[in-house]
Amino acid sequence: MIRLLLTLVCVICSLVLAIAQSQLCKTTTTKGYEFYFENVLENTPVGSVLGVVDVIGNASHVTLVQDDGGASDRFRFDNETREVKVITGLNSDRGSDIILSFIIHCQIIGSQDRSDIKIYLVMVDFNDNPPVFSKTHYNVTVSEDVLVDTVIYRDVNATDNDKEYDGNSRVSYRVADSTNKLHKEYFKIDVPSRSDIKLARALDFETLSVLVIEIWAVDSPAPGRGTPLTATATLTVYVTDADDLNPQFTANSYRGVIDEDAPIGTVVQVVPKLLAKDGDALNATIIYRLLDQYNLFAINETTAEVRTLRNLYVDVPSLTVVVLAIQADNAERQWFTMLTISVTASNLNAPRFSADIYNVTKSELEPVGNVIVATMATDTDFRSITGTVIGYAIVESTDQFSIDQQGVIVLDTPLDYETWHRRTLHVTATDGSNTATATVIIDVVDVNDNNPLLFVDAVEIASERVNGKVVTSLRASDKDQADSLRFELRSYANLFAIRGIPQFSGSNLTWAEVYIRAEPVLLTRDKYSLLLCVIDSGQPPRESSVIIEVNFPPIVGPVTPLPGTTLGSTGSTRSTTEPVAAASVLVEKDNMLAIILGAVAGILLVIILILIAFIIWRNKRMREELNRARAPRGHSAKGLTYRQAETPDDLPKMDLSFQEETDDVSAYDGGTSVQENPLSDTGVNTGYYPSSGSSMDRDVGEINIETAIVPYDEDGYGYERKTPMYVNEEQQPYSGDDTVSNNSSHSDSTGGSRRGLVNSNPAEGGKLTSWDSDDNLHPQGAQKVNTKGSLASKKKERPEITVYF
Repeated sequence: MIRLLLTLVCVICSLVLAIAQSQLCKTTTTKGYEFYFENVLENTPVGSVLGVVDVIGNASHVTLVQDDGGASDRFRFDNETREVKVITGLNSDRGSDIILSFIIHCQIIGSQDRSDIKIYLVMVDFNDNPPVFSKTHYNVTVSEDVLVDTVIYRDVNATDNDKEYDGNSRVSYRVADSTNKLHKEYFKIDVPSRSDIKLARALDFETLSVLVIEIWAVDSPAPGRGTPLTATATLTVYVTDADDLNPQFTANSYRGVIDEDAPIGTVVQVVPKLLAKDGDALNATIIYRLLDQYNLFAINETTAEVRTLRNLYVDVPSLTVVVLAIQADNAERQWFTMLTISVTASNLNAPRFSADIYNVTKSELEPVGNVIVATMATDTDFRSITGTVIGYAIVESTDQFSIDQQGVIVLDTPLDYETWHRRTLHVTATDGSNTATATVIIDVVDVNDNNPLLFVDAVEIASERVNGKVVTSLRASDKDQADSLRFELRSYANLFAIRGIPQFSGSNLTWAEVYIRAEPVLLTRDKYSLLLCVIDSGQPPRESSVIIEVNFPPIVGPVTPLPGTTLGSTGSTRSTTEPVAAASVLVEKDNMLAIILGAVAGILLVIILILIAFIIWRNKRMREELNRARAPRGHSAKGLTYRQAETPDDLPKMDLSFQEETDDVSAYDGGTSVQENPLSDTGVNTGYYPSSGSSMDRDVGEINIETAIVPYDEDGYGYERKTPMYVNEEQQPYSGDDTVSNNSSHSDSTGGSRRGLVNSNPAEGGKLTSWDSDDNLHPQGAQKVNTKGSLASKKKERPEITVYF
């Protein structure tokens, strides 16, 4: 058994060595002769370690040599450490290969076999190129009657020199936030991937004839592959006028005055001057018409002068007529106004305002359309008629304010404290002949309506762990000029702080700097995100914020934080100070051959333990079977059981160990298997021996009885039977009821027998071989059994062996 186990171990070891030899020069990751470095960033620094080529076999098994071809000019393989390093700058931009490779020759020591391991390096583009517009400025002309959602321009185009079909080169477009708010709301880009610029709001040449917007082109790098880069171009939209407006009068209504005794053809003094213009910028010619139900006045269709047609002897103080303004080239474009003509005897007094100076204070958030101030003037000449003057006007030319014919000044465009704080207007009131003037002073109150602006040098900053070191500088400004600014740090305030620095002369910027306030040992992370805010002093306060990333060099060795602190997510140990590229390579440095041999040794140990357990179990089972065989079986007919009988003194005895005589006197073939002879003092099967070479061979522990055992009757020692018991030409065992059994070929302690205990009947009057009192067989006195089964004689002496069935 041990020799077999040793042979098995040798065979398995040889097999393992052969398998291990065949695995040399293969890589553990691919189980072949290729190795991949994936996700090698384009911006990987020179000298960075991409990873380890995990080849099966150490330096005592194989020799590795890098081939000079392929990408060997950019990557270097170290035969001792098996590391691959970057030795030159990498480039994966448009037109460059993204899969590089080189070969490592692997020579098995002590063998002529050589394999080539191909190393593949899959490049990943880094976003290092911003988009570039085909032009920095674009122009387009659009009619004001173009419908909303119409594409007005689609020739804006930007390209990115990063790798094609990658997020780094994918450009999206949008209207820049820096565009003038008033102009931005007119345009939109619905699909960012296309530069189709659509009209978002109806254009009006009379409101805005030129609009300028900025277009951003932004690329889309994947996480960890750079930050989005932006390019900017401008688009100028020139709006052309369309004939879409009716003529417009310069005032909503007009007033005129004339003496009641004025001669025919007298010109009516109209205030303000009756005038209409083309509502578009086409400057079409305007003609005037007068609708006068009294037929007292006529109008010049070109100059709009109103004259009397007859004497004005009327009983009313005033007359109202309708004046039409019609576009000469398009009669459908027309509008009207009301002209009220006051008839008076004379005009002796000038109008007078209720105050010479009107002081008004308004917030810069005053809504457009609100009343700024209501001026009022009276004229004693018209007291009996209306109690008011004919008309008001603002002397200064302005688009921000207007005055109606009741002297009410209205805000037309928003106020802005940052544009001007105080405005002075002069208002006139006239009755057609005489004019009065008043002054209106408007003061604008500043409102905190602008967020402060915060500027930083960069959003990602590299720094050292030095107490007091300045990380970056901050600058802030506010269009609300009266506001003061302050800075706040709202994250990691226990590690960093902000302090102000003197403001430069002539600058409206507020300066500050961020510095490290903590001891270096507390800076356990490699990266900190700082939330910086600037807040103005207005009511309510407004603020702006920005997040900057502060990067520290990696910590070498384990970091033990001080009490009350915890390690950051990146506060781990590093095994090398060399830069490591972000290549997704997992390698194991275990010796594959040692692993295989260890596994085989474990298998062999298991096999040996199983064999030892089997041997112990087999021996135990054999002992149990022998013990069961020795146990008494009762009186069943399944075998023979011996026991010591009470022997009378006069019974003859026979030594069963006398083999020769039993062979001579026995005419019986075969025997039966029994338990161990309990009558033997030594425990030896005295008188029994195993058979050999016959069909009646027994198992170990079984014995053959080669002596005739004959049942006896009550009167004698011989058992007569006229006819032998034969079944299938074989003699059958004796049983109490003379039945026949043929279940098995021999009997043992657990079953019956096809051989009979008595193979033939003794002859009538015949006796068994006799024993004397000394248990000795007397051959001379023994009578031999003949071949046909008859006994030569029968001696009436009872044997010591009793057979139970």
